[in-house]
Amino acid sequence: MSIQALEAYLHKSFWVYSIRYYEEARLPSGFYENTARNSTIKRHMENLKSQFPLFLQEATLLLSSWLSQNLPEISKAWWSELVLPALSFQQKERVERYGINSIEQFDLAALLRILDKNWYSFIEQFPWEPQVRNYVKEVQTIRNRWAHIDSGEIIPENVYRDCDTLERLLASILGDNPLSSKIGCL
Repeated sequence: MSIQALEAYLHKSFWVYSIRYYEEARLPSGFYENTARNSTIKRHMENLKSQFPLFLQEATLLLSSWLSQNLPEISKAWWSELVLPALSFQQKERVERYGINSIEQFDLAALLRILDKNWYSFIEQFPWEPQVRNYVKEVQTIRNRWAHIDSGEIIPENVYRDCDTLERLLASILGDNPLSSKIGCL
């Protein structure tokens, strides 16, 4: 083993043991040895990963219903003034190709884009906090990540964060709703 390889190994070992020591200082004794707890956490994470796509589908239904009720209050010509200009080129092509003529026919990506592109029109009507727009942007990223999952592992911490962000967005826009309550209980 070369001196450089030995130095790299010792440096890595130092950090691994330092991080492990720090984590153990914060965690209850026997945490790593408690295999029953670890298997419960693992099962919970697998359950959450399998449920999240269903949460996105339910969010799509809730958001489309909310937009279809509230866009007409902003403008009488809401479809031509608020919806069509907000769509991407590909989304506009899809509208023409499939004859989409209602909000309920859009996917979550289009609904979030409509919400984002009409942000200033919405905040004139609704007293949303500024961070709600951040939630919209984050859920756009979340939706894209879940729609284009590669063969890599889904990181458990990201699933929790994704659930939390989705719940915050829906609670901020819709108020009390069944999906926010369901996610909040996790």
